Amino acid sequence: MSDIERTLTEHGALRVFDPPDAAAGRLRLVAARAGTGKTALLVQVAIDALLRGLPVLHLGLAGDTLAHVRSWYAGVYRDLTAGLPADEARAVWDRIEPRRLLMLFKSGTFTVERFLDRVRLLEAQGVFSPRVVVADGFALGERLRPDVEALARFAEERALEFWLAGRAARESDDLAAVVASLAGPCDTILVLEPEDDAVALRVVRGPAPAAAAALRLDPGTLLVRRT
Repeated sequence: MSDIERTLTEHGALRVFDPPDAAAGRLRLVAARAGTGKTALLVQVAIDALLRGLPVLHLGLAGDTLAHVRSWYAGVYRDLTAGLPADEARAVWDRIEPRRLLMLFKSGTFTVERFLDRVRLLEAQGVFSPRVVVADGFALGERLRPDVEALARFAEERALEFWLAGRAARESDDLAAVVASLAGPCDTILVLEPEDDAVALRVVRGPAPAAAAALRLDPGTLLVRRT
């Protein structure tokens, strides 16, 4: 591991979410209103895993293009490595990026079974076997409960980390009630709450509140910071 990789991972704010049992699978839910930073958070989770040598599958449901998702990664990585030697940071990215696979669905075409079929095919062909999945673009609500349960079973069976992020199906929905309707299968639940000068990561379920209470998304970069 290079100095840059150690700098970015060993003392990073995301270490709060390191599991006590790395061999156990788990599903982590991130709930937010539109535009509050859930995609930026997922990309940071993915980059952190890549830096630690883990293959990451990025699942997108919102109809985004490959170029759009790649631009998210480029921007977040640029902010993460600001102030570090540019050539070394670029060399690290060139080494870790091949560990990431993007799997994007057009809006309205995703099903859990279709996703699982694609993963099984990739694994059977020896192409890719994820250890971390970050999934963006879900419409959260009671109707999503069977999908969340199925994805939690998948994470448990494969002993992988599955981060699922989305917003309420309707902006008028009460986010707390939406989260409560999906809580059962989730190991960790985070709700992003805008504040005057940042976005707070409120832990509904997961790490000890004292460890996570100080986490915020920086308003300028949307990077996770301890306050």
